Amino acid sequence: YSGAPLVIAEVGAAMMRSGARVKVVSAADDVLAWNAFCNFRLPVLPIEKTKELAVDADLIIANTTAQPVVDLVSELATTSPDTLEKMVWWVHEIDREFCAVENQSLKQAKLVAFDSAGAREVWNEAGLDLPDAPVIHPAVSDELIAQTADEKLPFSRNPLCDADDEAETFSRAEIRAHLGVEDEDFLVTLIGTMKDAKGQRLLLKTLTKLSQDNNLKLRLLFVGFESEWQRSSFLSSLSSEERGLLSPKRAYLFQRNIAAFYKASDAFVLNTQGETGRGEAFGRVVIEAMAFGTPVLATQGGGVPEIITDGETGMLYPLGDEGQTVLAEKLTILAEDRERARAIGEAGRMRVNAVFREKRMLTEVNDLLVRLLNSR
Repeated sequence: YSGAPLVIAEVGAAMMRSGARVKVVSAADDVLAWNAFCNFRLPVLPIEKTKELAVDADLIIANTTAQPVVDLVSELATTSPDTLEKMVWWVHEIDREFCAVENQSLKQAKLVAFDSAGAREVWNEAGLDLPDAPVIHPAVSDELIAQTADEKLPFSRNPLCDADDEAETFSRAEIRAHLGVEDEDFLVTLIGTMKDAKGQRLLLKTLTKLSQDNNLKLRLLFVGFESEWQRSSFLSSLSSEERGLLSPKRAYLFQRNIAAFYKASDAFVLNTQGETGRGEAFGRVVIEAMAFGTPVLATQGGGVPEIITDGETGMLYPLGDEGQTVLAEKLTILAEDRERARAIGEAGRMRVNAVFREKRMLTEVNDLLVRLLNSR
């Protein structure tokens, strides 16, 4: 799991370890969030319990601008306005037009925070008028950092099944063999929900053309199909040339344990275009891939430039169709110069260890919550 549910689950688990009593409320149909919280042994309650919990809580974190949460905050503003004095609204979204919350509603919370300065800028351009709202970048979990040193990692050989904590472990070479990737192949990976905004089909088109034009031995791995039906439909739509890049062996449903995929990859691509062409608000998978020393190529939008220095700790390319030409050029450089790819990957790994570790994120969250408490 990634994104907002995982971030708040990690924060909640850390607060519980410090002695806090944490309750999570989630929309009834939010299965992804529900499972993420349960994996961290956080008690999850239906969203209808929010009102009674909010009155007794010392701190409240609103973790999304989705409609159910927006409706609840509006109701609290009417029935229990004092609860808003102990609320932080942590915004993880960048596509402002698709968010249910209005600027004035968002500002009802005592504090508003963002995943990136890029996302904050979008909201302020839309009239939020909170130019100094704090930014807390997500981090790589200590658990994943520990896995970067493991010779063998949990891995499911079945693309339709998840690799749980008791799963058989495999080395990098063994994982690549199971994925149908040979030593001389250059494996490009994208992990993310399968939808147009994430750019999987666009990436497949780009790599297919690149493989044909440059005679590169490219292989593609997608992790993030939401159902067997979606996966089957996608694979059946591929041309013979596209199937050469994306074998069914390398088309996975959502996976909880994704470390093995980072370890097996030669490059990681974040091809997110976004619903409105802005890219990702942050892009946690970027720093996770970097933690494994995997060179990352990512669209130059949203919060990603706050992570990667182009040509040093990774490679950036423009959003949109024109950016795919630049992506192809930069992928060719890495595929043809493996030493440079390794150097960029190592620089990325060092940046993650210096800037994007869990302790830093938790310290910043703690400072924000202390600031809220002291202002009451």
